Amino acid sequence: MSETSPIAELLPQSDLRRVSPAVWALSVLALLAFAPLWWSYFTWTWRDGHYQYFPLLIGMIGVLVKMRWEAASAAATKPRSALVWPCVGIVIVLLLTAHVLNSVWIGIVVTALTSVLLVYGFLGSGGLWVMTPVLLLWLLAIPLPMDYDQTLIFKMQFFASQLASLLLDGAGIRHIREGVVLITEKSQYMTEEACSGVRSLFSSLAVVAVYSVVSQHRAVRTIFNLVQVVFWVLIGNAIRVAACVVLADNVSPWYASGAGHEMLSMVVFAFILGMAASTDQLVGSFFQKQLSVGWFDEGTLEIPQDHAGEMVARKGLRLPSILRGDKMGGDEMAEKRGGLLGRSRHSTSAMGDDSMDDGRGLLGGLSSKAVIAIVAILLPIVGLGWFAAMRNPNQGMISLDKMPRLPAGTEDFLPADLMGWKRISFQPIHREDVGLQAADSYTWVFSKGDVRAIVSLDCPWTEWHNLNMCYTGIGWDTSPNYFVDSPPDSAFPHLSFSELSMSKSDGSGGYVMFTVVDRNRVEMRNLGWQHSLKDPAELVRSLVSSTSKRFGLGEPVLPNLPGTTIQLYSERSGAFNSEQIASLKELFFAARKDLLQSPRWASPEASVAE
Repeated sequence: MSETSPIAELLPQSDLRRVSPAVWALSVLALLAFAPLWWSYFTWTWRDGHYQYFPLLIGMIGVLVKMRWEAASAAATKPRSALVWPCVGIVIVLLLTAHVLNSVWIGIVVTALTSVLLVYGFLGSGGLWVMTPVLLLWLLAIPLPMDYDQTLIFKMQFFASQLASLLLDGAGIRHIREGVVLITEKSQYMTEEACSGVRSLFSSLAVVAVYSVVSQHRAVRTIFNLVQVVFWVLIGNAIRVAACVVLADNVSPWYASGAGHEMLSMVVFAFILGMAASTDQLVGSFFQKQLSVGWFDEGTLEIPQDHAGEMVARKGLRLPSILRGDKMGGDEMAEKRGGLLGRSRHSTSAMGDDSMDDGRGLLGGLSSKAVIAIVAILLPIVGLGWFAAMRNPNQGMISLDKMPRLPAGTEDFLPADLMGWKRISFQPIHREDVGLQAADSYTWVFSKGDVRAIVSLDCPWTEWHNLNMCYTGIGWDTSPNYFVDSPPDSAFPHLSFSELSMSKSDGSGGYVMFTVVDRNRVEMRNLGWQHSLKDPAELVRSLVSSTSKRFGLGEPVLPNLPGTTIQLYSERSGAFNSEQIASLKELFFAARKDLLQSPRWASPEASVAE
């Protein structure tokens, strides 16, 4: 608050310079407790393209907190210890849980809760109310749990492909759509994750939310703009996909990938923000001119004298016009509003806060016993977190280019005749643009009667790869059956397999079997928390396994990468009968045996490039 403010002396300030050294030391210890989780968070978000801006958003939250600290200090009240200490206990329990489970998601949630607790602990409910719009930005910095971001990506891929297909139809461009693939007379284009619009969605929401907080928009205006920007993201992304197809087909393939594609994305992002801003202005003008409802210039609106105290109590000094003498109509008006402000602060204190008598807040004036107790609890958590972090410096993540390489597949990995199936061809495939498909595939085509089947090695993977998403993405309707036990008399019976029964609207049928193994022939399997929550026994097993691995009581935290998918794929014009399915299963188990006994896995530590 400015020193020239006519009501500055009415407001007790929260002065961090008066915080005891013991509390600052406690803050350093808390930072050490959170640091391993933050490293995991930043590594994770930077790896995933749609989360890459999250660290920047957290930095912006810090900047906005600093910008509002003076106003929040002016509104500060003394916090209630009966509320603070239970919250401290909850934070400590969640922090310990995040370290034990190595849960980045819990880690960032408890970080957000801790920031709320710190603001309340130093500034009470009055300061917390002023900071609430800033702290709500944490909601946009927390990744979606249980892989729901992947579900969202696939839904947005489908929607973008469908809407882009309608736009191409409207433009008279001949094409067909299969799932997320648009096929023209010249080429075919897949709507991959980067084209789904999820990056534009998350970043647009962040831009709109931060701008609304900085500009002090009303809650109704902020919520409206957050909703309407989602609409423009969907529209803009569909336009981008359609434009990419048209430009790549008729101008240059440069627009389909690389710098051309990125340039097109930047143009569309600017279009999205421009349309959102235009919609905000249009709706605001309608509300303000036709309905006489305020929409613009929230930070400088004149507030009637009779309602000033009510507005301050409700909005927590959010409006600069209350604090600026040049907007109040003179010193007498400002002095009177200062009195109303004092009464509004009394109403805030009536909610349970005491007055700020020492300028330090509850956390600023902790007793030595309280500090010692918290330190005694935090020290084991710090040791636990750093022990697990040092044991697993990659924090459960590894890049594809740093993984060891296994020997490439060759034609003689599988015999010419396998369980009555005749080998027709072999083909190695390398892909530069990795999306739904692996970077490298080695395929053997077999035939038996009127049925053809493709056996393939697809690699490398850093984790279990769910082929159901891949085939759904290219237009198949699937019925998945995950982690089925292999027949006892088959080779490697301890390995399970997953199967997909598939169909298309034209009557075509498909069948897929696959197993994912690491470089030591150990199965990689994971359906995430969504699957585990449906089976309590599986959930407990997963928790125990992940915890024991994390602290050196079981297998390594990371599997012996790279992972490889052993897959069988077959399709035909109609549905498969039971005899054909049984024959395909025989081929899969025999091929899996020969491949796992091939030179690719004979030397697990080999470093031959694929």
